[in-house]
Amino acid sequence: MRSVVLSVVVAFLAACGTGPEETTAQALDVQRSAVNITVEDQIVTRLPSASGATLGYSEYLPPGYLTSTQSYPVIIHLNGMGELGRATTEAELYAITTRHGALANIRASATWKTYFGNKQVMVFTPQSLDNYSPAELRPFVQFIVANYRVDPTRVYLTGLSMGGWGTWRYANLYGAELAAIAPFATNIGAPGNTLTTLKDVPIWASSSYNEIAAQQAWLVSYTKNYDVSQVVNISNTSQKLTYLFDKTTKQWTSQAGAVSTGTAIARFIVIPGSDHTGWSESYGTQAFWDWMLAQQRGTTPPPPTQYTLTVNSGAGDGQYVSGTQVTLTADAPAPGYVFDQWTGATVASTTSATTTLTMPATATTVTATYRVSSPTQYTLTVNSGAGDGQYTSGTQVTLTADAPASGYVFDKWTGATVANLTSATTTLTMPAAATTVTATYRVSSSGLPITTEDQLVGRLTSATGAPYAYAEYLPPGYLTSPTTTYPLVLQLHDSGEMGTTSTEAQLVEMVSRYGPLKLIRDNATWKAYFGTKQAMVFAPRASANWDATQLNALVDFLIANYRVDPSRIYVTGRVLGGSGAWNYGHSHGNRIAALAPVGANLGGPGPALTQLVNVPVWMVDSWQTADAWTAQHSWLRGLTKAYGWDQYLTFAAPAATLTYVFNATNDTWSTQTGAHGAGTSPLRFTVHPQGTDFGTPTYEAVAFWDWMFAQQRQAGFFHPRLN
Repeated sequence: MRSVVLSVVVAFLAACGTGPEETTAQALDVQRSAVNITVEDQIVTRLPSASGATLGYSEYLPPGYLTSTQSYPVIIHLNGMGELGRATTEAELYAITTRHGALANIRASATWKTYFGNKQVMVFTPQSLDNYSPAELRPFVQFIVANYRVDPTRVYLTGLSMGGWGTWRYANLYGAELAAIAPFATNIGAPGNTLTTLKDVPIWASSSYNEIAAQQAWLVSYTKNYDVSQVVNISNTSQKLTYLFDKTTKQWTSQAGAVSTGTAIARFIVIPGSDHTGWSESYGTQAFWDWMLAQQRGTTPPPPTQYTLTVNSGAGDGQYVSGTQVTLTADAPAPGYVFDQWTGATVASTTSATTTLTMPATATTVTATYRVSSPTQYTLTVNSGAGDGQYTSGTQVTLTADAPASGYVFDKWTGATVANLTSATTTLTMPAAATTVTATYRVSSSGLPITTEDQLVGRLTSATGAPYAYAEYLPPGYLTSPTTTYPLVLQLHDSGEMGTTSTEAQLVEMVSRYGPLKLIRDNATWKAYFGTKQAMVFAPRASANWDATQLNALVDFLIANYRVDPSRIYVTGRVLGGSGAWNYGHSHGNRIAALAPVGANLGGPGPALTQLVNVPVWMVDSWQTADAWTAQHSWLRGLTKAYGWDQYLTFAAPAATLTYVFNATNDTWSTQTGAHGAGTSPLRFTVHPQGTDFGTPTYEAVAFWDWMFAQQRQAGFFHPRLN
């Protein structure tokens, strides 16, 4: 029986003649060898020295091969340039020949091994020495036909990259022997002649869009068999497309995706982009191998199996080939209902009344389902703000205007009725109609561009014209709340920070070494605290001792350019800044809600501080000497004079922090342990032990800031000693 099969194959290949790239005619019997075939359903690697073949190769023979006499279809796979050479060991050859294609699938997956076993197909992958030329491949193909039981009507050739070029060139000479070819990522074009030996041989080709030129050249040489000399026109799109050539209509058409069904004699799958690719997308799908193994030379492949699709409550029923894209359309819903979703099968969009289904290889039922319709929703469009969406009538929608551009502030909402026309954040009751509302803006009343909130910003006098350079912190929401006013904290630095400033970054660094800006800069919790308190903080930088007149001009500037709540202006400073705070309170105390000198190194002027009589004051210092004549004591006496108590407060050195609390009604003092901020006393003096840091614990105490922000200047202040 063996001799009968061989004689049939010999006659088949001999009838095809010798190709022009072969140097001599080669008889098949010359290629017979003593190759020992003892293994099936596994990958076997054979070196030329062991097999007698001209090339080393790996093989897969399906289960049953050793015990049957039948002939088998054969896949011959050609790798790329990276696999060229001459392996010297079976292990090296195995690694090279199983990198791609069917053998790679069989090597990696038991499922794939079962697939090719069930298909009863032989697979051979040779290692080429040069470039997969016909002269090199021809003896190898003859060897396979002579030594294995090959079905001559089902010889398939495929290759990638240089192997794709080799596939085209071999088919150009010996295409009449092949049942189908599949060249991938070919990047060298055709010689231009009509591929007459390939006429009526099915082709599956693929490459990326940027590498289509070579494949187009080969394909037009192929379609010349059908009097079509125009190159297939390829679109540069973002989706994978399959171009299908019908030899009857002599037309190219295209479909989305990788199409394996239908009767097209040639198909070209184009992948978007520029990658050197195309083979793995086909080799990794059973649809490709199903297509290839369905081809048979000299016969018309049987029509593909069709499966029944049943569409309940919709259109799209019918008989379809596996892989067909079927459009499904749900029936119109009954009154009071709307389409809900598709159930029963996988569709492109389960919630779209019109969608597509890729027909599986089985009878399938899909059902359109419906639900009770929800209330009508209307479109709200918010220009220059947030709140767009679909809403039912009566829904309360929050609108928030976008942050204004530099030099602008929010003005008002137009186009619809809102709860507060002039608030950057407001609400709208959705009407029963599509609605558009627009946030509008106006030029800021100040010439100062304010565009940043919840961060530290440095402002030089050259940019602002203010009496001092300063750093600022504006709380979150400042930019989008044009009618809101905010409390102001003015922080005055010590002598170590005096000087001139040339850059905004240097300015911020100098005035944020301690106090509120340091807390905001270095600690997210403190930043959130001041943000929650909605406090603005300003820290000017002085080049000499603080000047009360200049400071008052700065306050005027800030009120003119920022939205300051005039009843909540707070002044604090450390040592030299504490003296500056006292001086400002002495001259302009009627403008501030609270004063907090944290240390002072310059004493008071002597007279009663009448401007501060209605201003809560919290003094802080460390104990220095039993002598009452310290800077803080002189300021303290000036303040108590305003309340009618003209004495110095004297006390021994404390072992721990104490707070002296003044009762302005009866001119008495009491003490509280620690830094004490509770109560309504207009004057308190916290004293720390001698030589200890009094600034850091003060500024890092929430109680200190809670006390400050609780103060608010009252219009009608009354004091029993002054009225």
